[in-house]
Amino acid sequence: LVIAFAFLQLSARPQSAQEQKQYEEIKTLIQKQHNEAQWQLWNLTAAIANGKPAPLPAIAEAATPAETTYAGISIIAAFNHQNDTHMRGAKRKVEYKSIQSWHESVKKYPEIHGIVFNTMYDESDIKLYTTDHIEFINVDFNSAAYLRGANQSLNNQRFYVIEDYLDKRVEAEAAKASGQDEELEYILLTDAQDVTFHRNPFKFMAEMDKLTQGTHHLFVGSEFEPWKDGLRWQNNNWKRCFRKPFLYREVLNAGIIGGHRSIVIPLVKEMNRRMMVANHTVCDQAVMQQIAMEWYEERIITGYPWNSRFKKEQRAEDDTLAYIRHK
Repeated sequence: LVIAFAFLQLSARPQSAQEQKQYEEIKTLIQKQHNEAQWQLWNLTAAIANGKPAPLPAIAEAATPAETTYAGISIIAAFNHQNDTHMRGAKRKVEYKSIQSWHESVKKYPEIHGIVFNTMYDESDIKLYTTDHIEFINVDFNSAAYLRGANQSLNNQRFYVIEDYLDKRVEAEAAKASGQDEELEYILLTDAQDVTFHRNPFKFMAEMDKLTQGTHHLFVGSEFEPWKDGLRWQNNNWKRCFRKPFLYREVLNAGIIGGHRSIVIPLVKEMNRRMMVANHTVCDQAVMQQIAMEWYEERIITGYPWNSRFKKEQRAEDDTLAYIRHK
């Protein structure tokens, strides 16, 4: 304040009436602040001399910025063919552990909207497992979306239902009639039984996209040390689905697929188109990797810290620093 006041005194005097007025206003403000500072210093000096230090004048604290929340839609499928007349495959046992790891994970993050496409649980189970941000959507076995994959595996079937839901959600948002509080932006599709969120995965996706000036990435699972058994399985799967060998070094895993809607929705659509013409009924993983490498190769994010080492039983939060544990 003293320096500013001295500078103002030594500087050239204003010429016009308007400049003179501004000069006097600034001079008065600086003089006032200078006098207040001197008065506080005098009080403090007197108090110290008397052996009673006065409290320092209060300094206004900067407002704490609001904590960023990372919302998104996490989707799983709880299918078991229990009442499906189109499929004659094995029935899965109806039990909570089929969705437990995912369900308990999502409950920790109220900003995540969890969706379970359901053919497994009855109304009493649904009532028990539904929360204010986890909902169950019963799948109609006679709907067009379900019938597209009626004779395919559970792995494939979920993606037809997911595509139908996302299409309708986008249409409803365009018409301002979605009935949802959150806007559809980031989407995460995972397996139900063997996936756990150790941290909010939507934070990782949003922040990674932000770091690259808004470039959207495909966030997928992968298998650690795939040469041990993953490559063999994937090669056999590709031969069944495409009648050709697997040519990549890295095995991507369809048990975790996430990203911005501009990435996930086109991917799911193309997956379904290719699964419809594939030569086998379990081709979700093969088709997903095929599209990922063709469309998003330089924008694929997989492995640590996105997902843990595959099948390494890292169950506790301190077992892995990854956002998602798979198996």
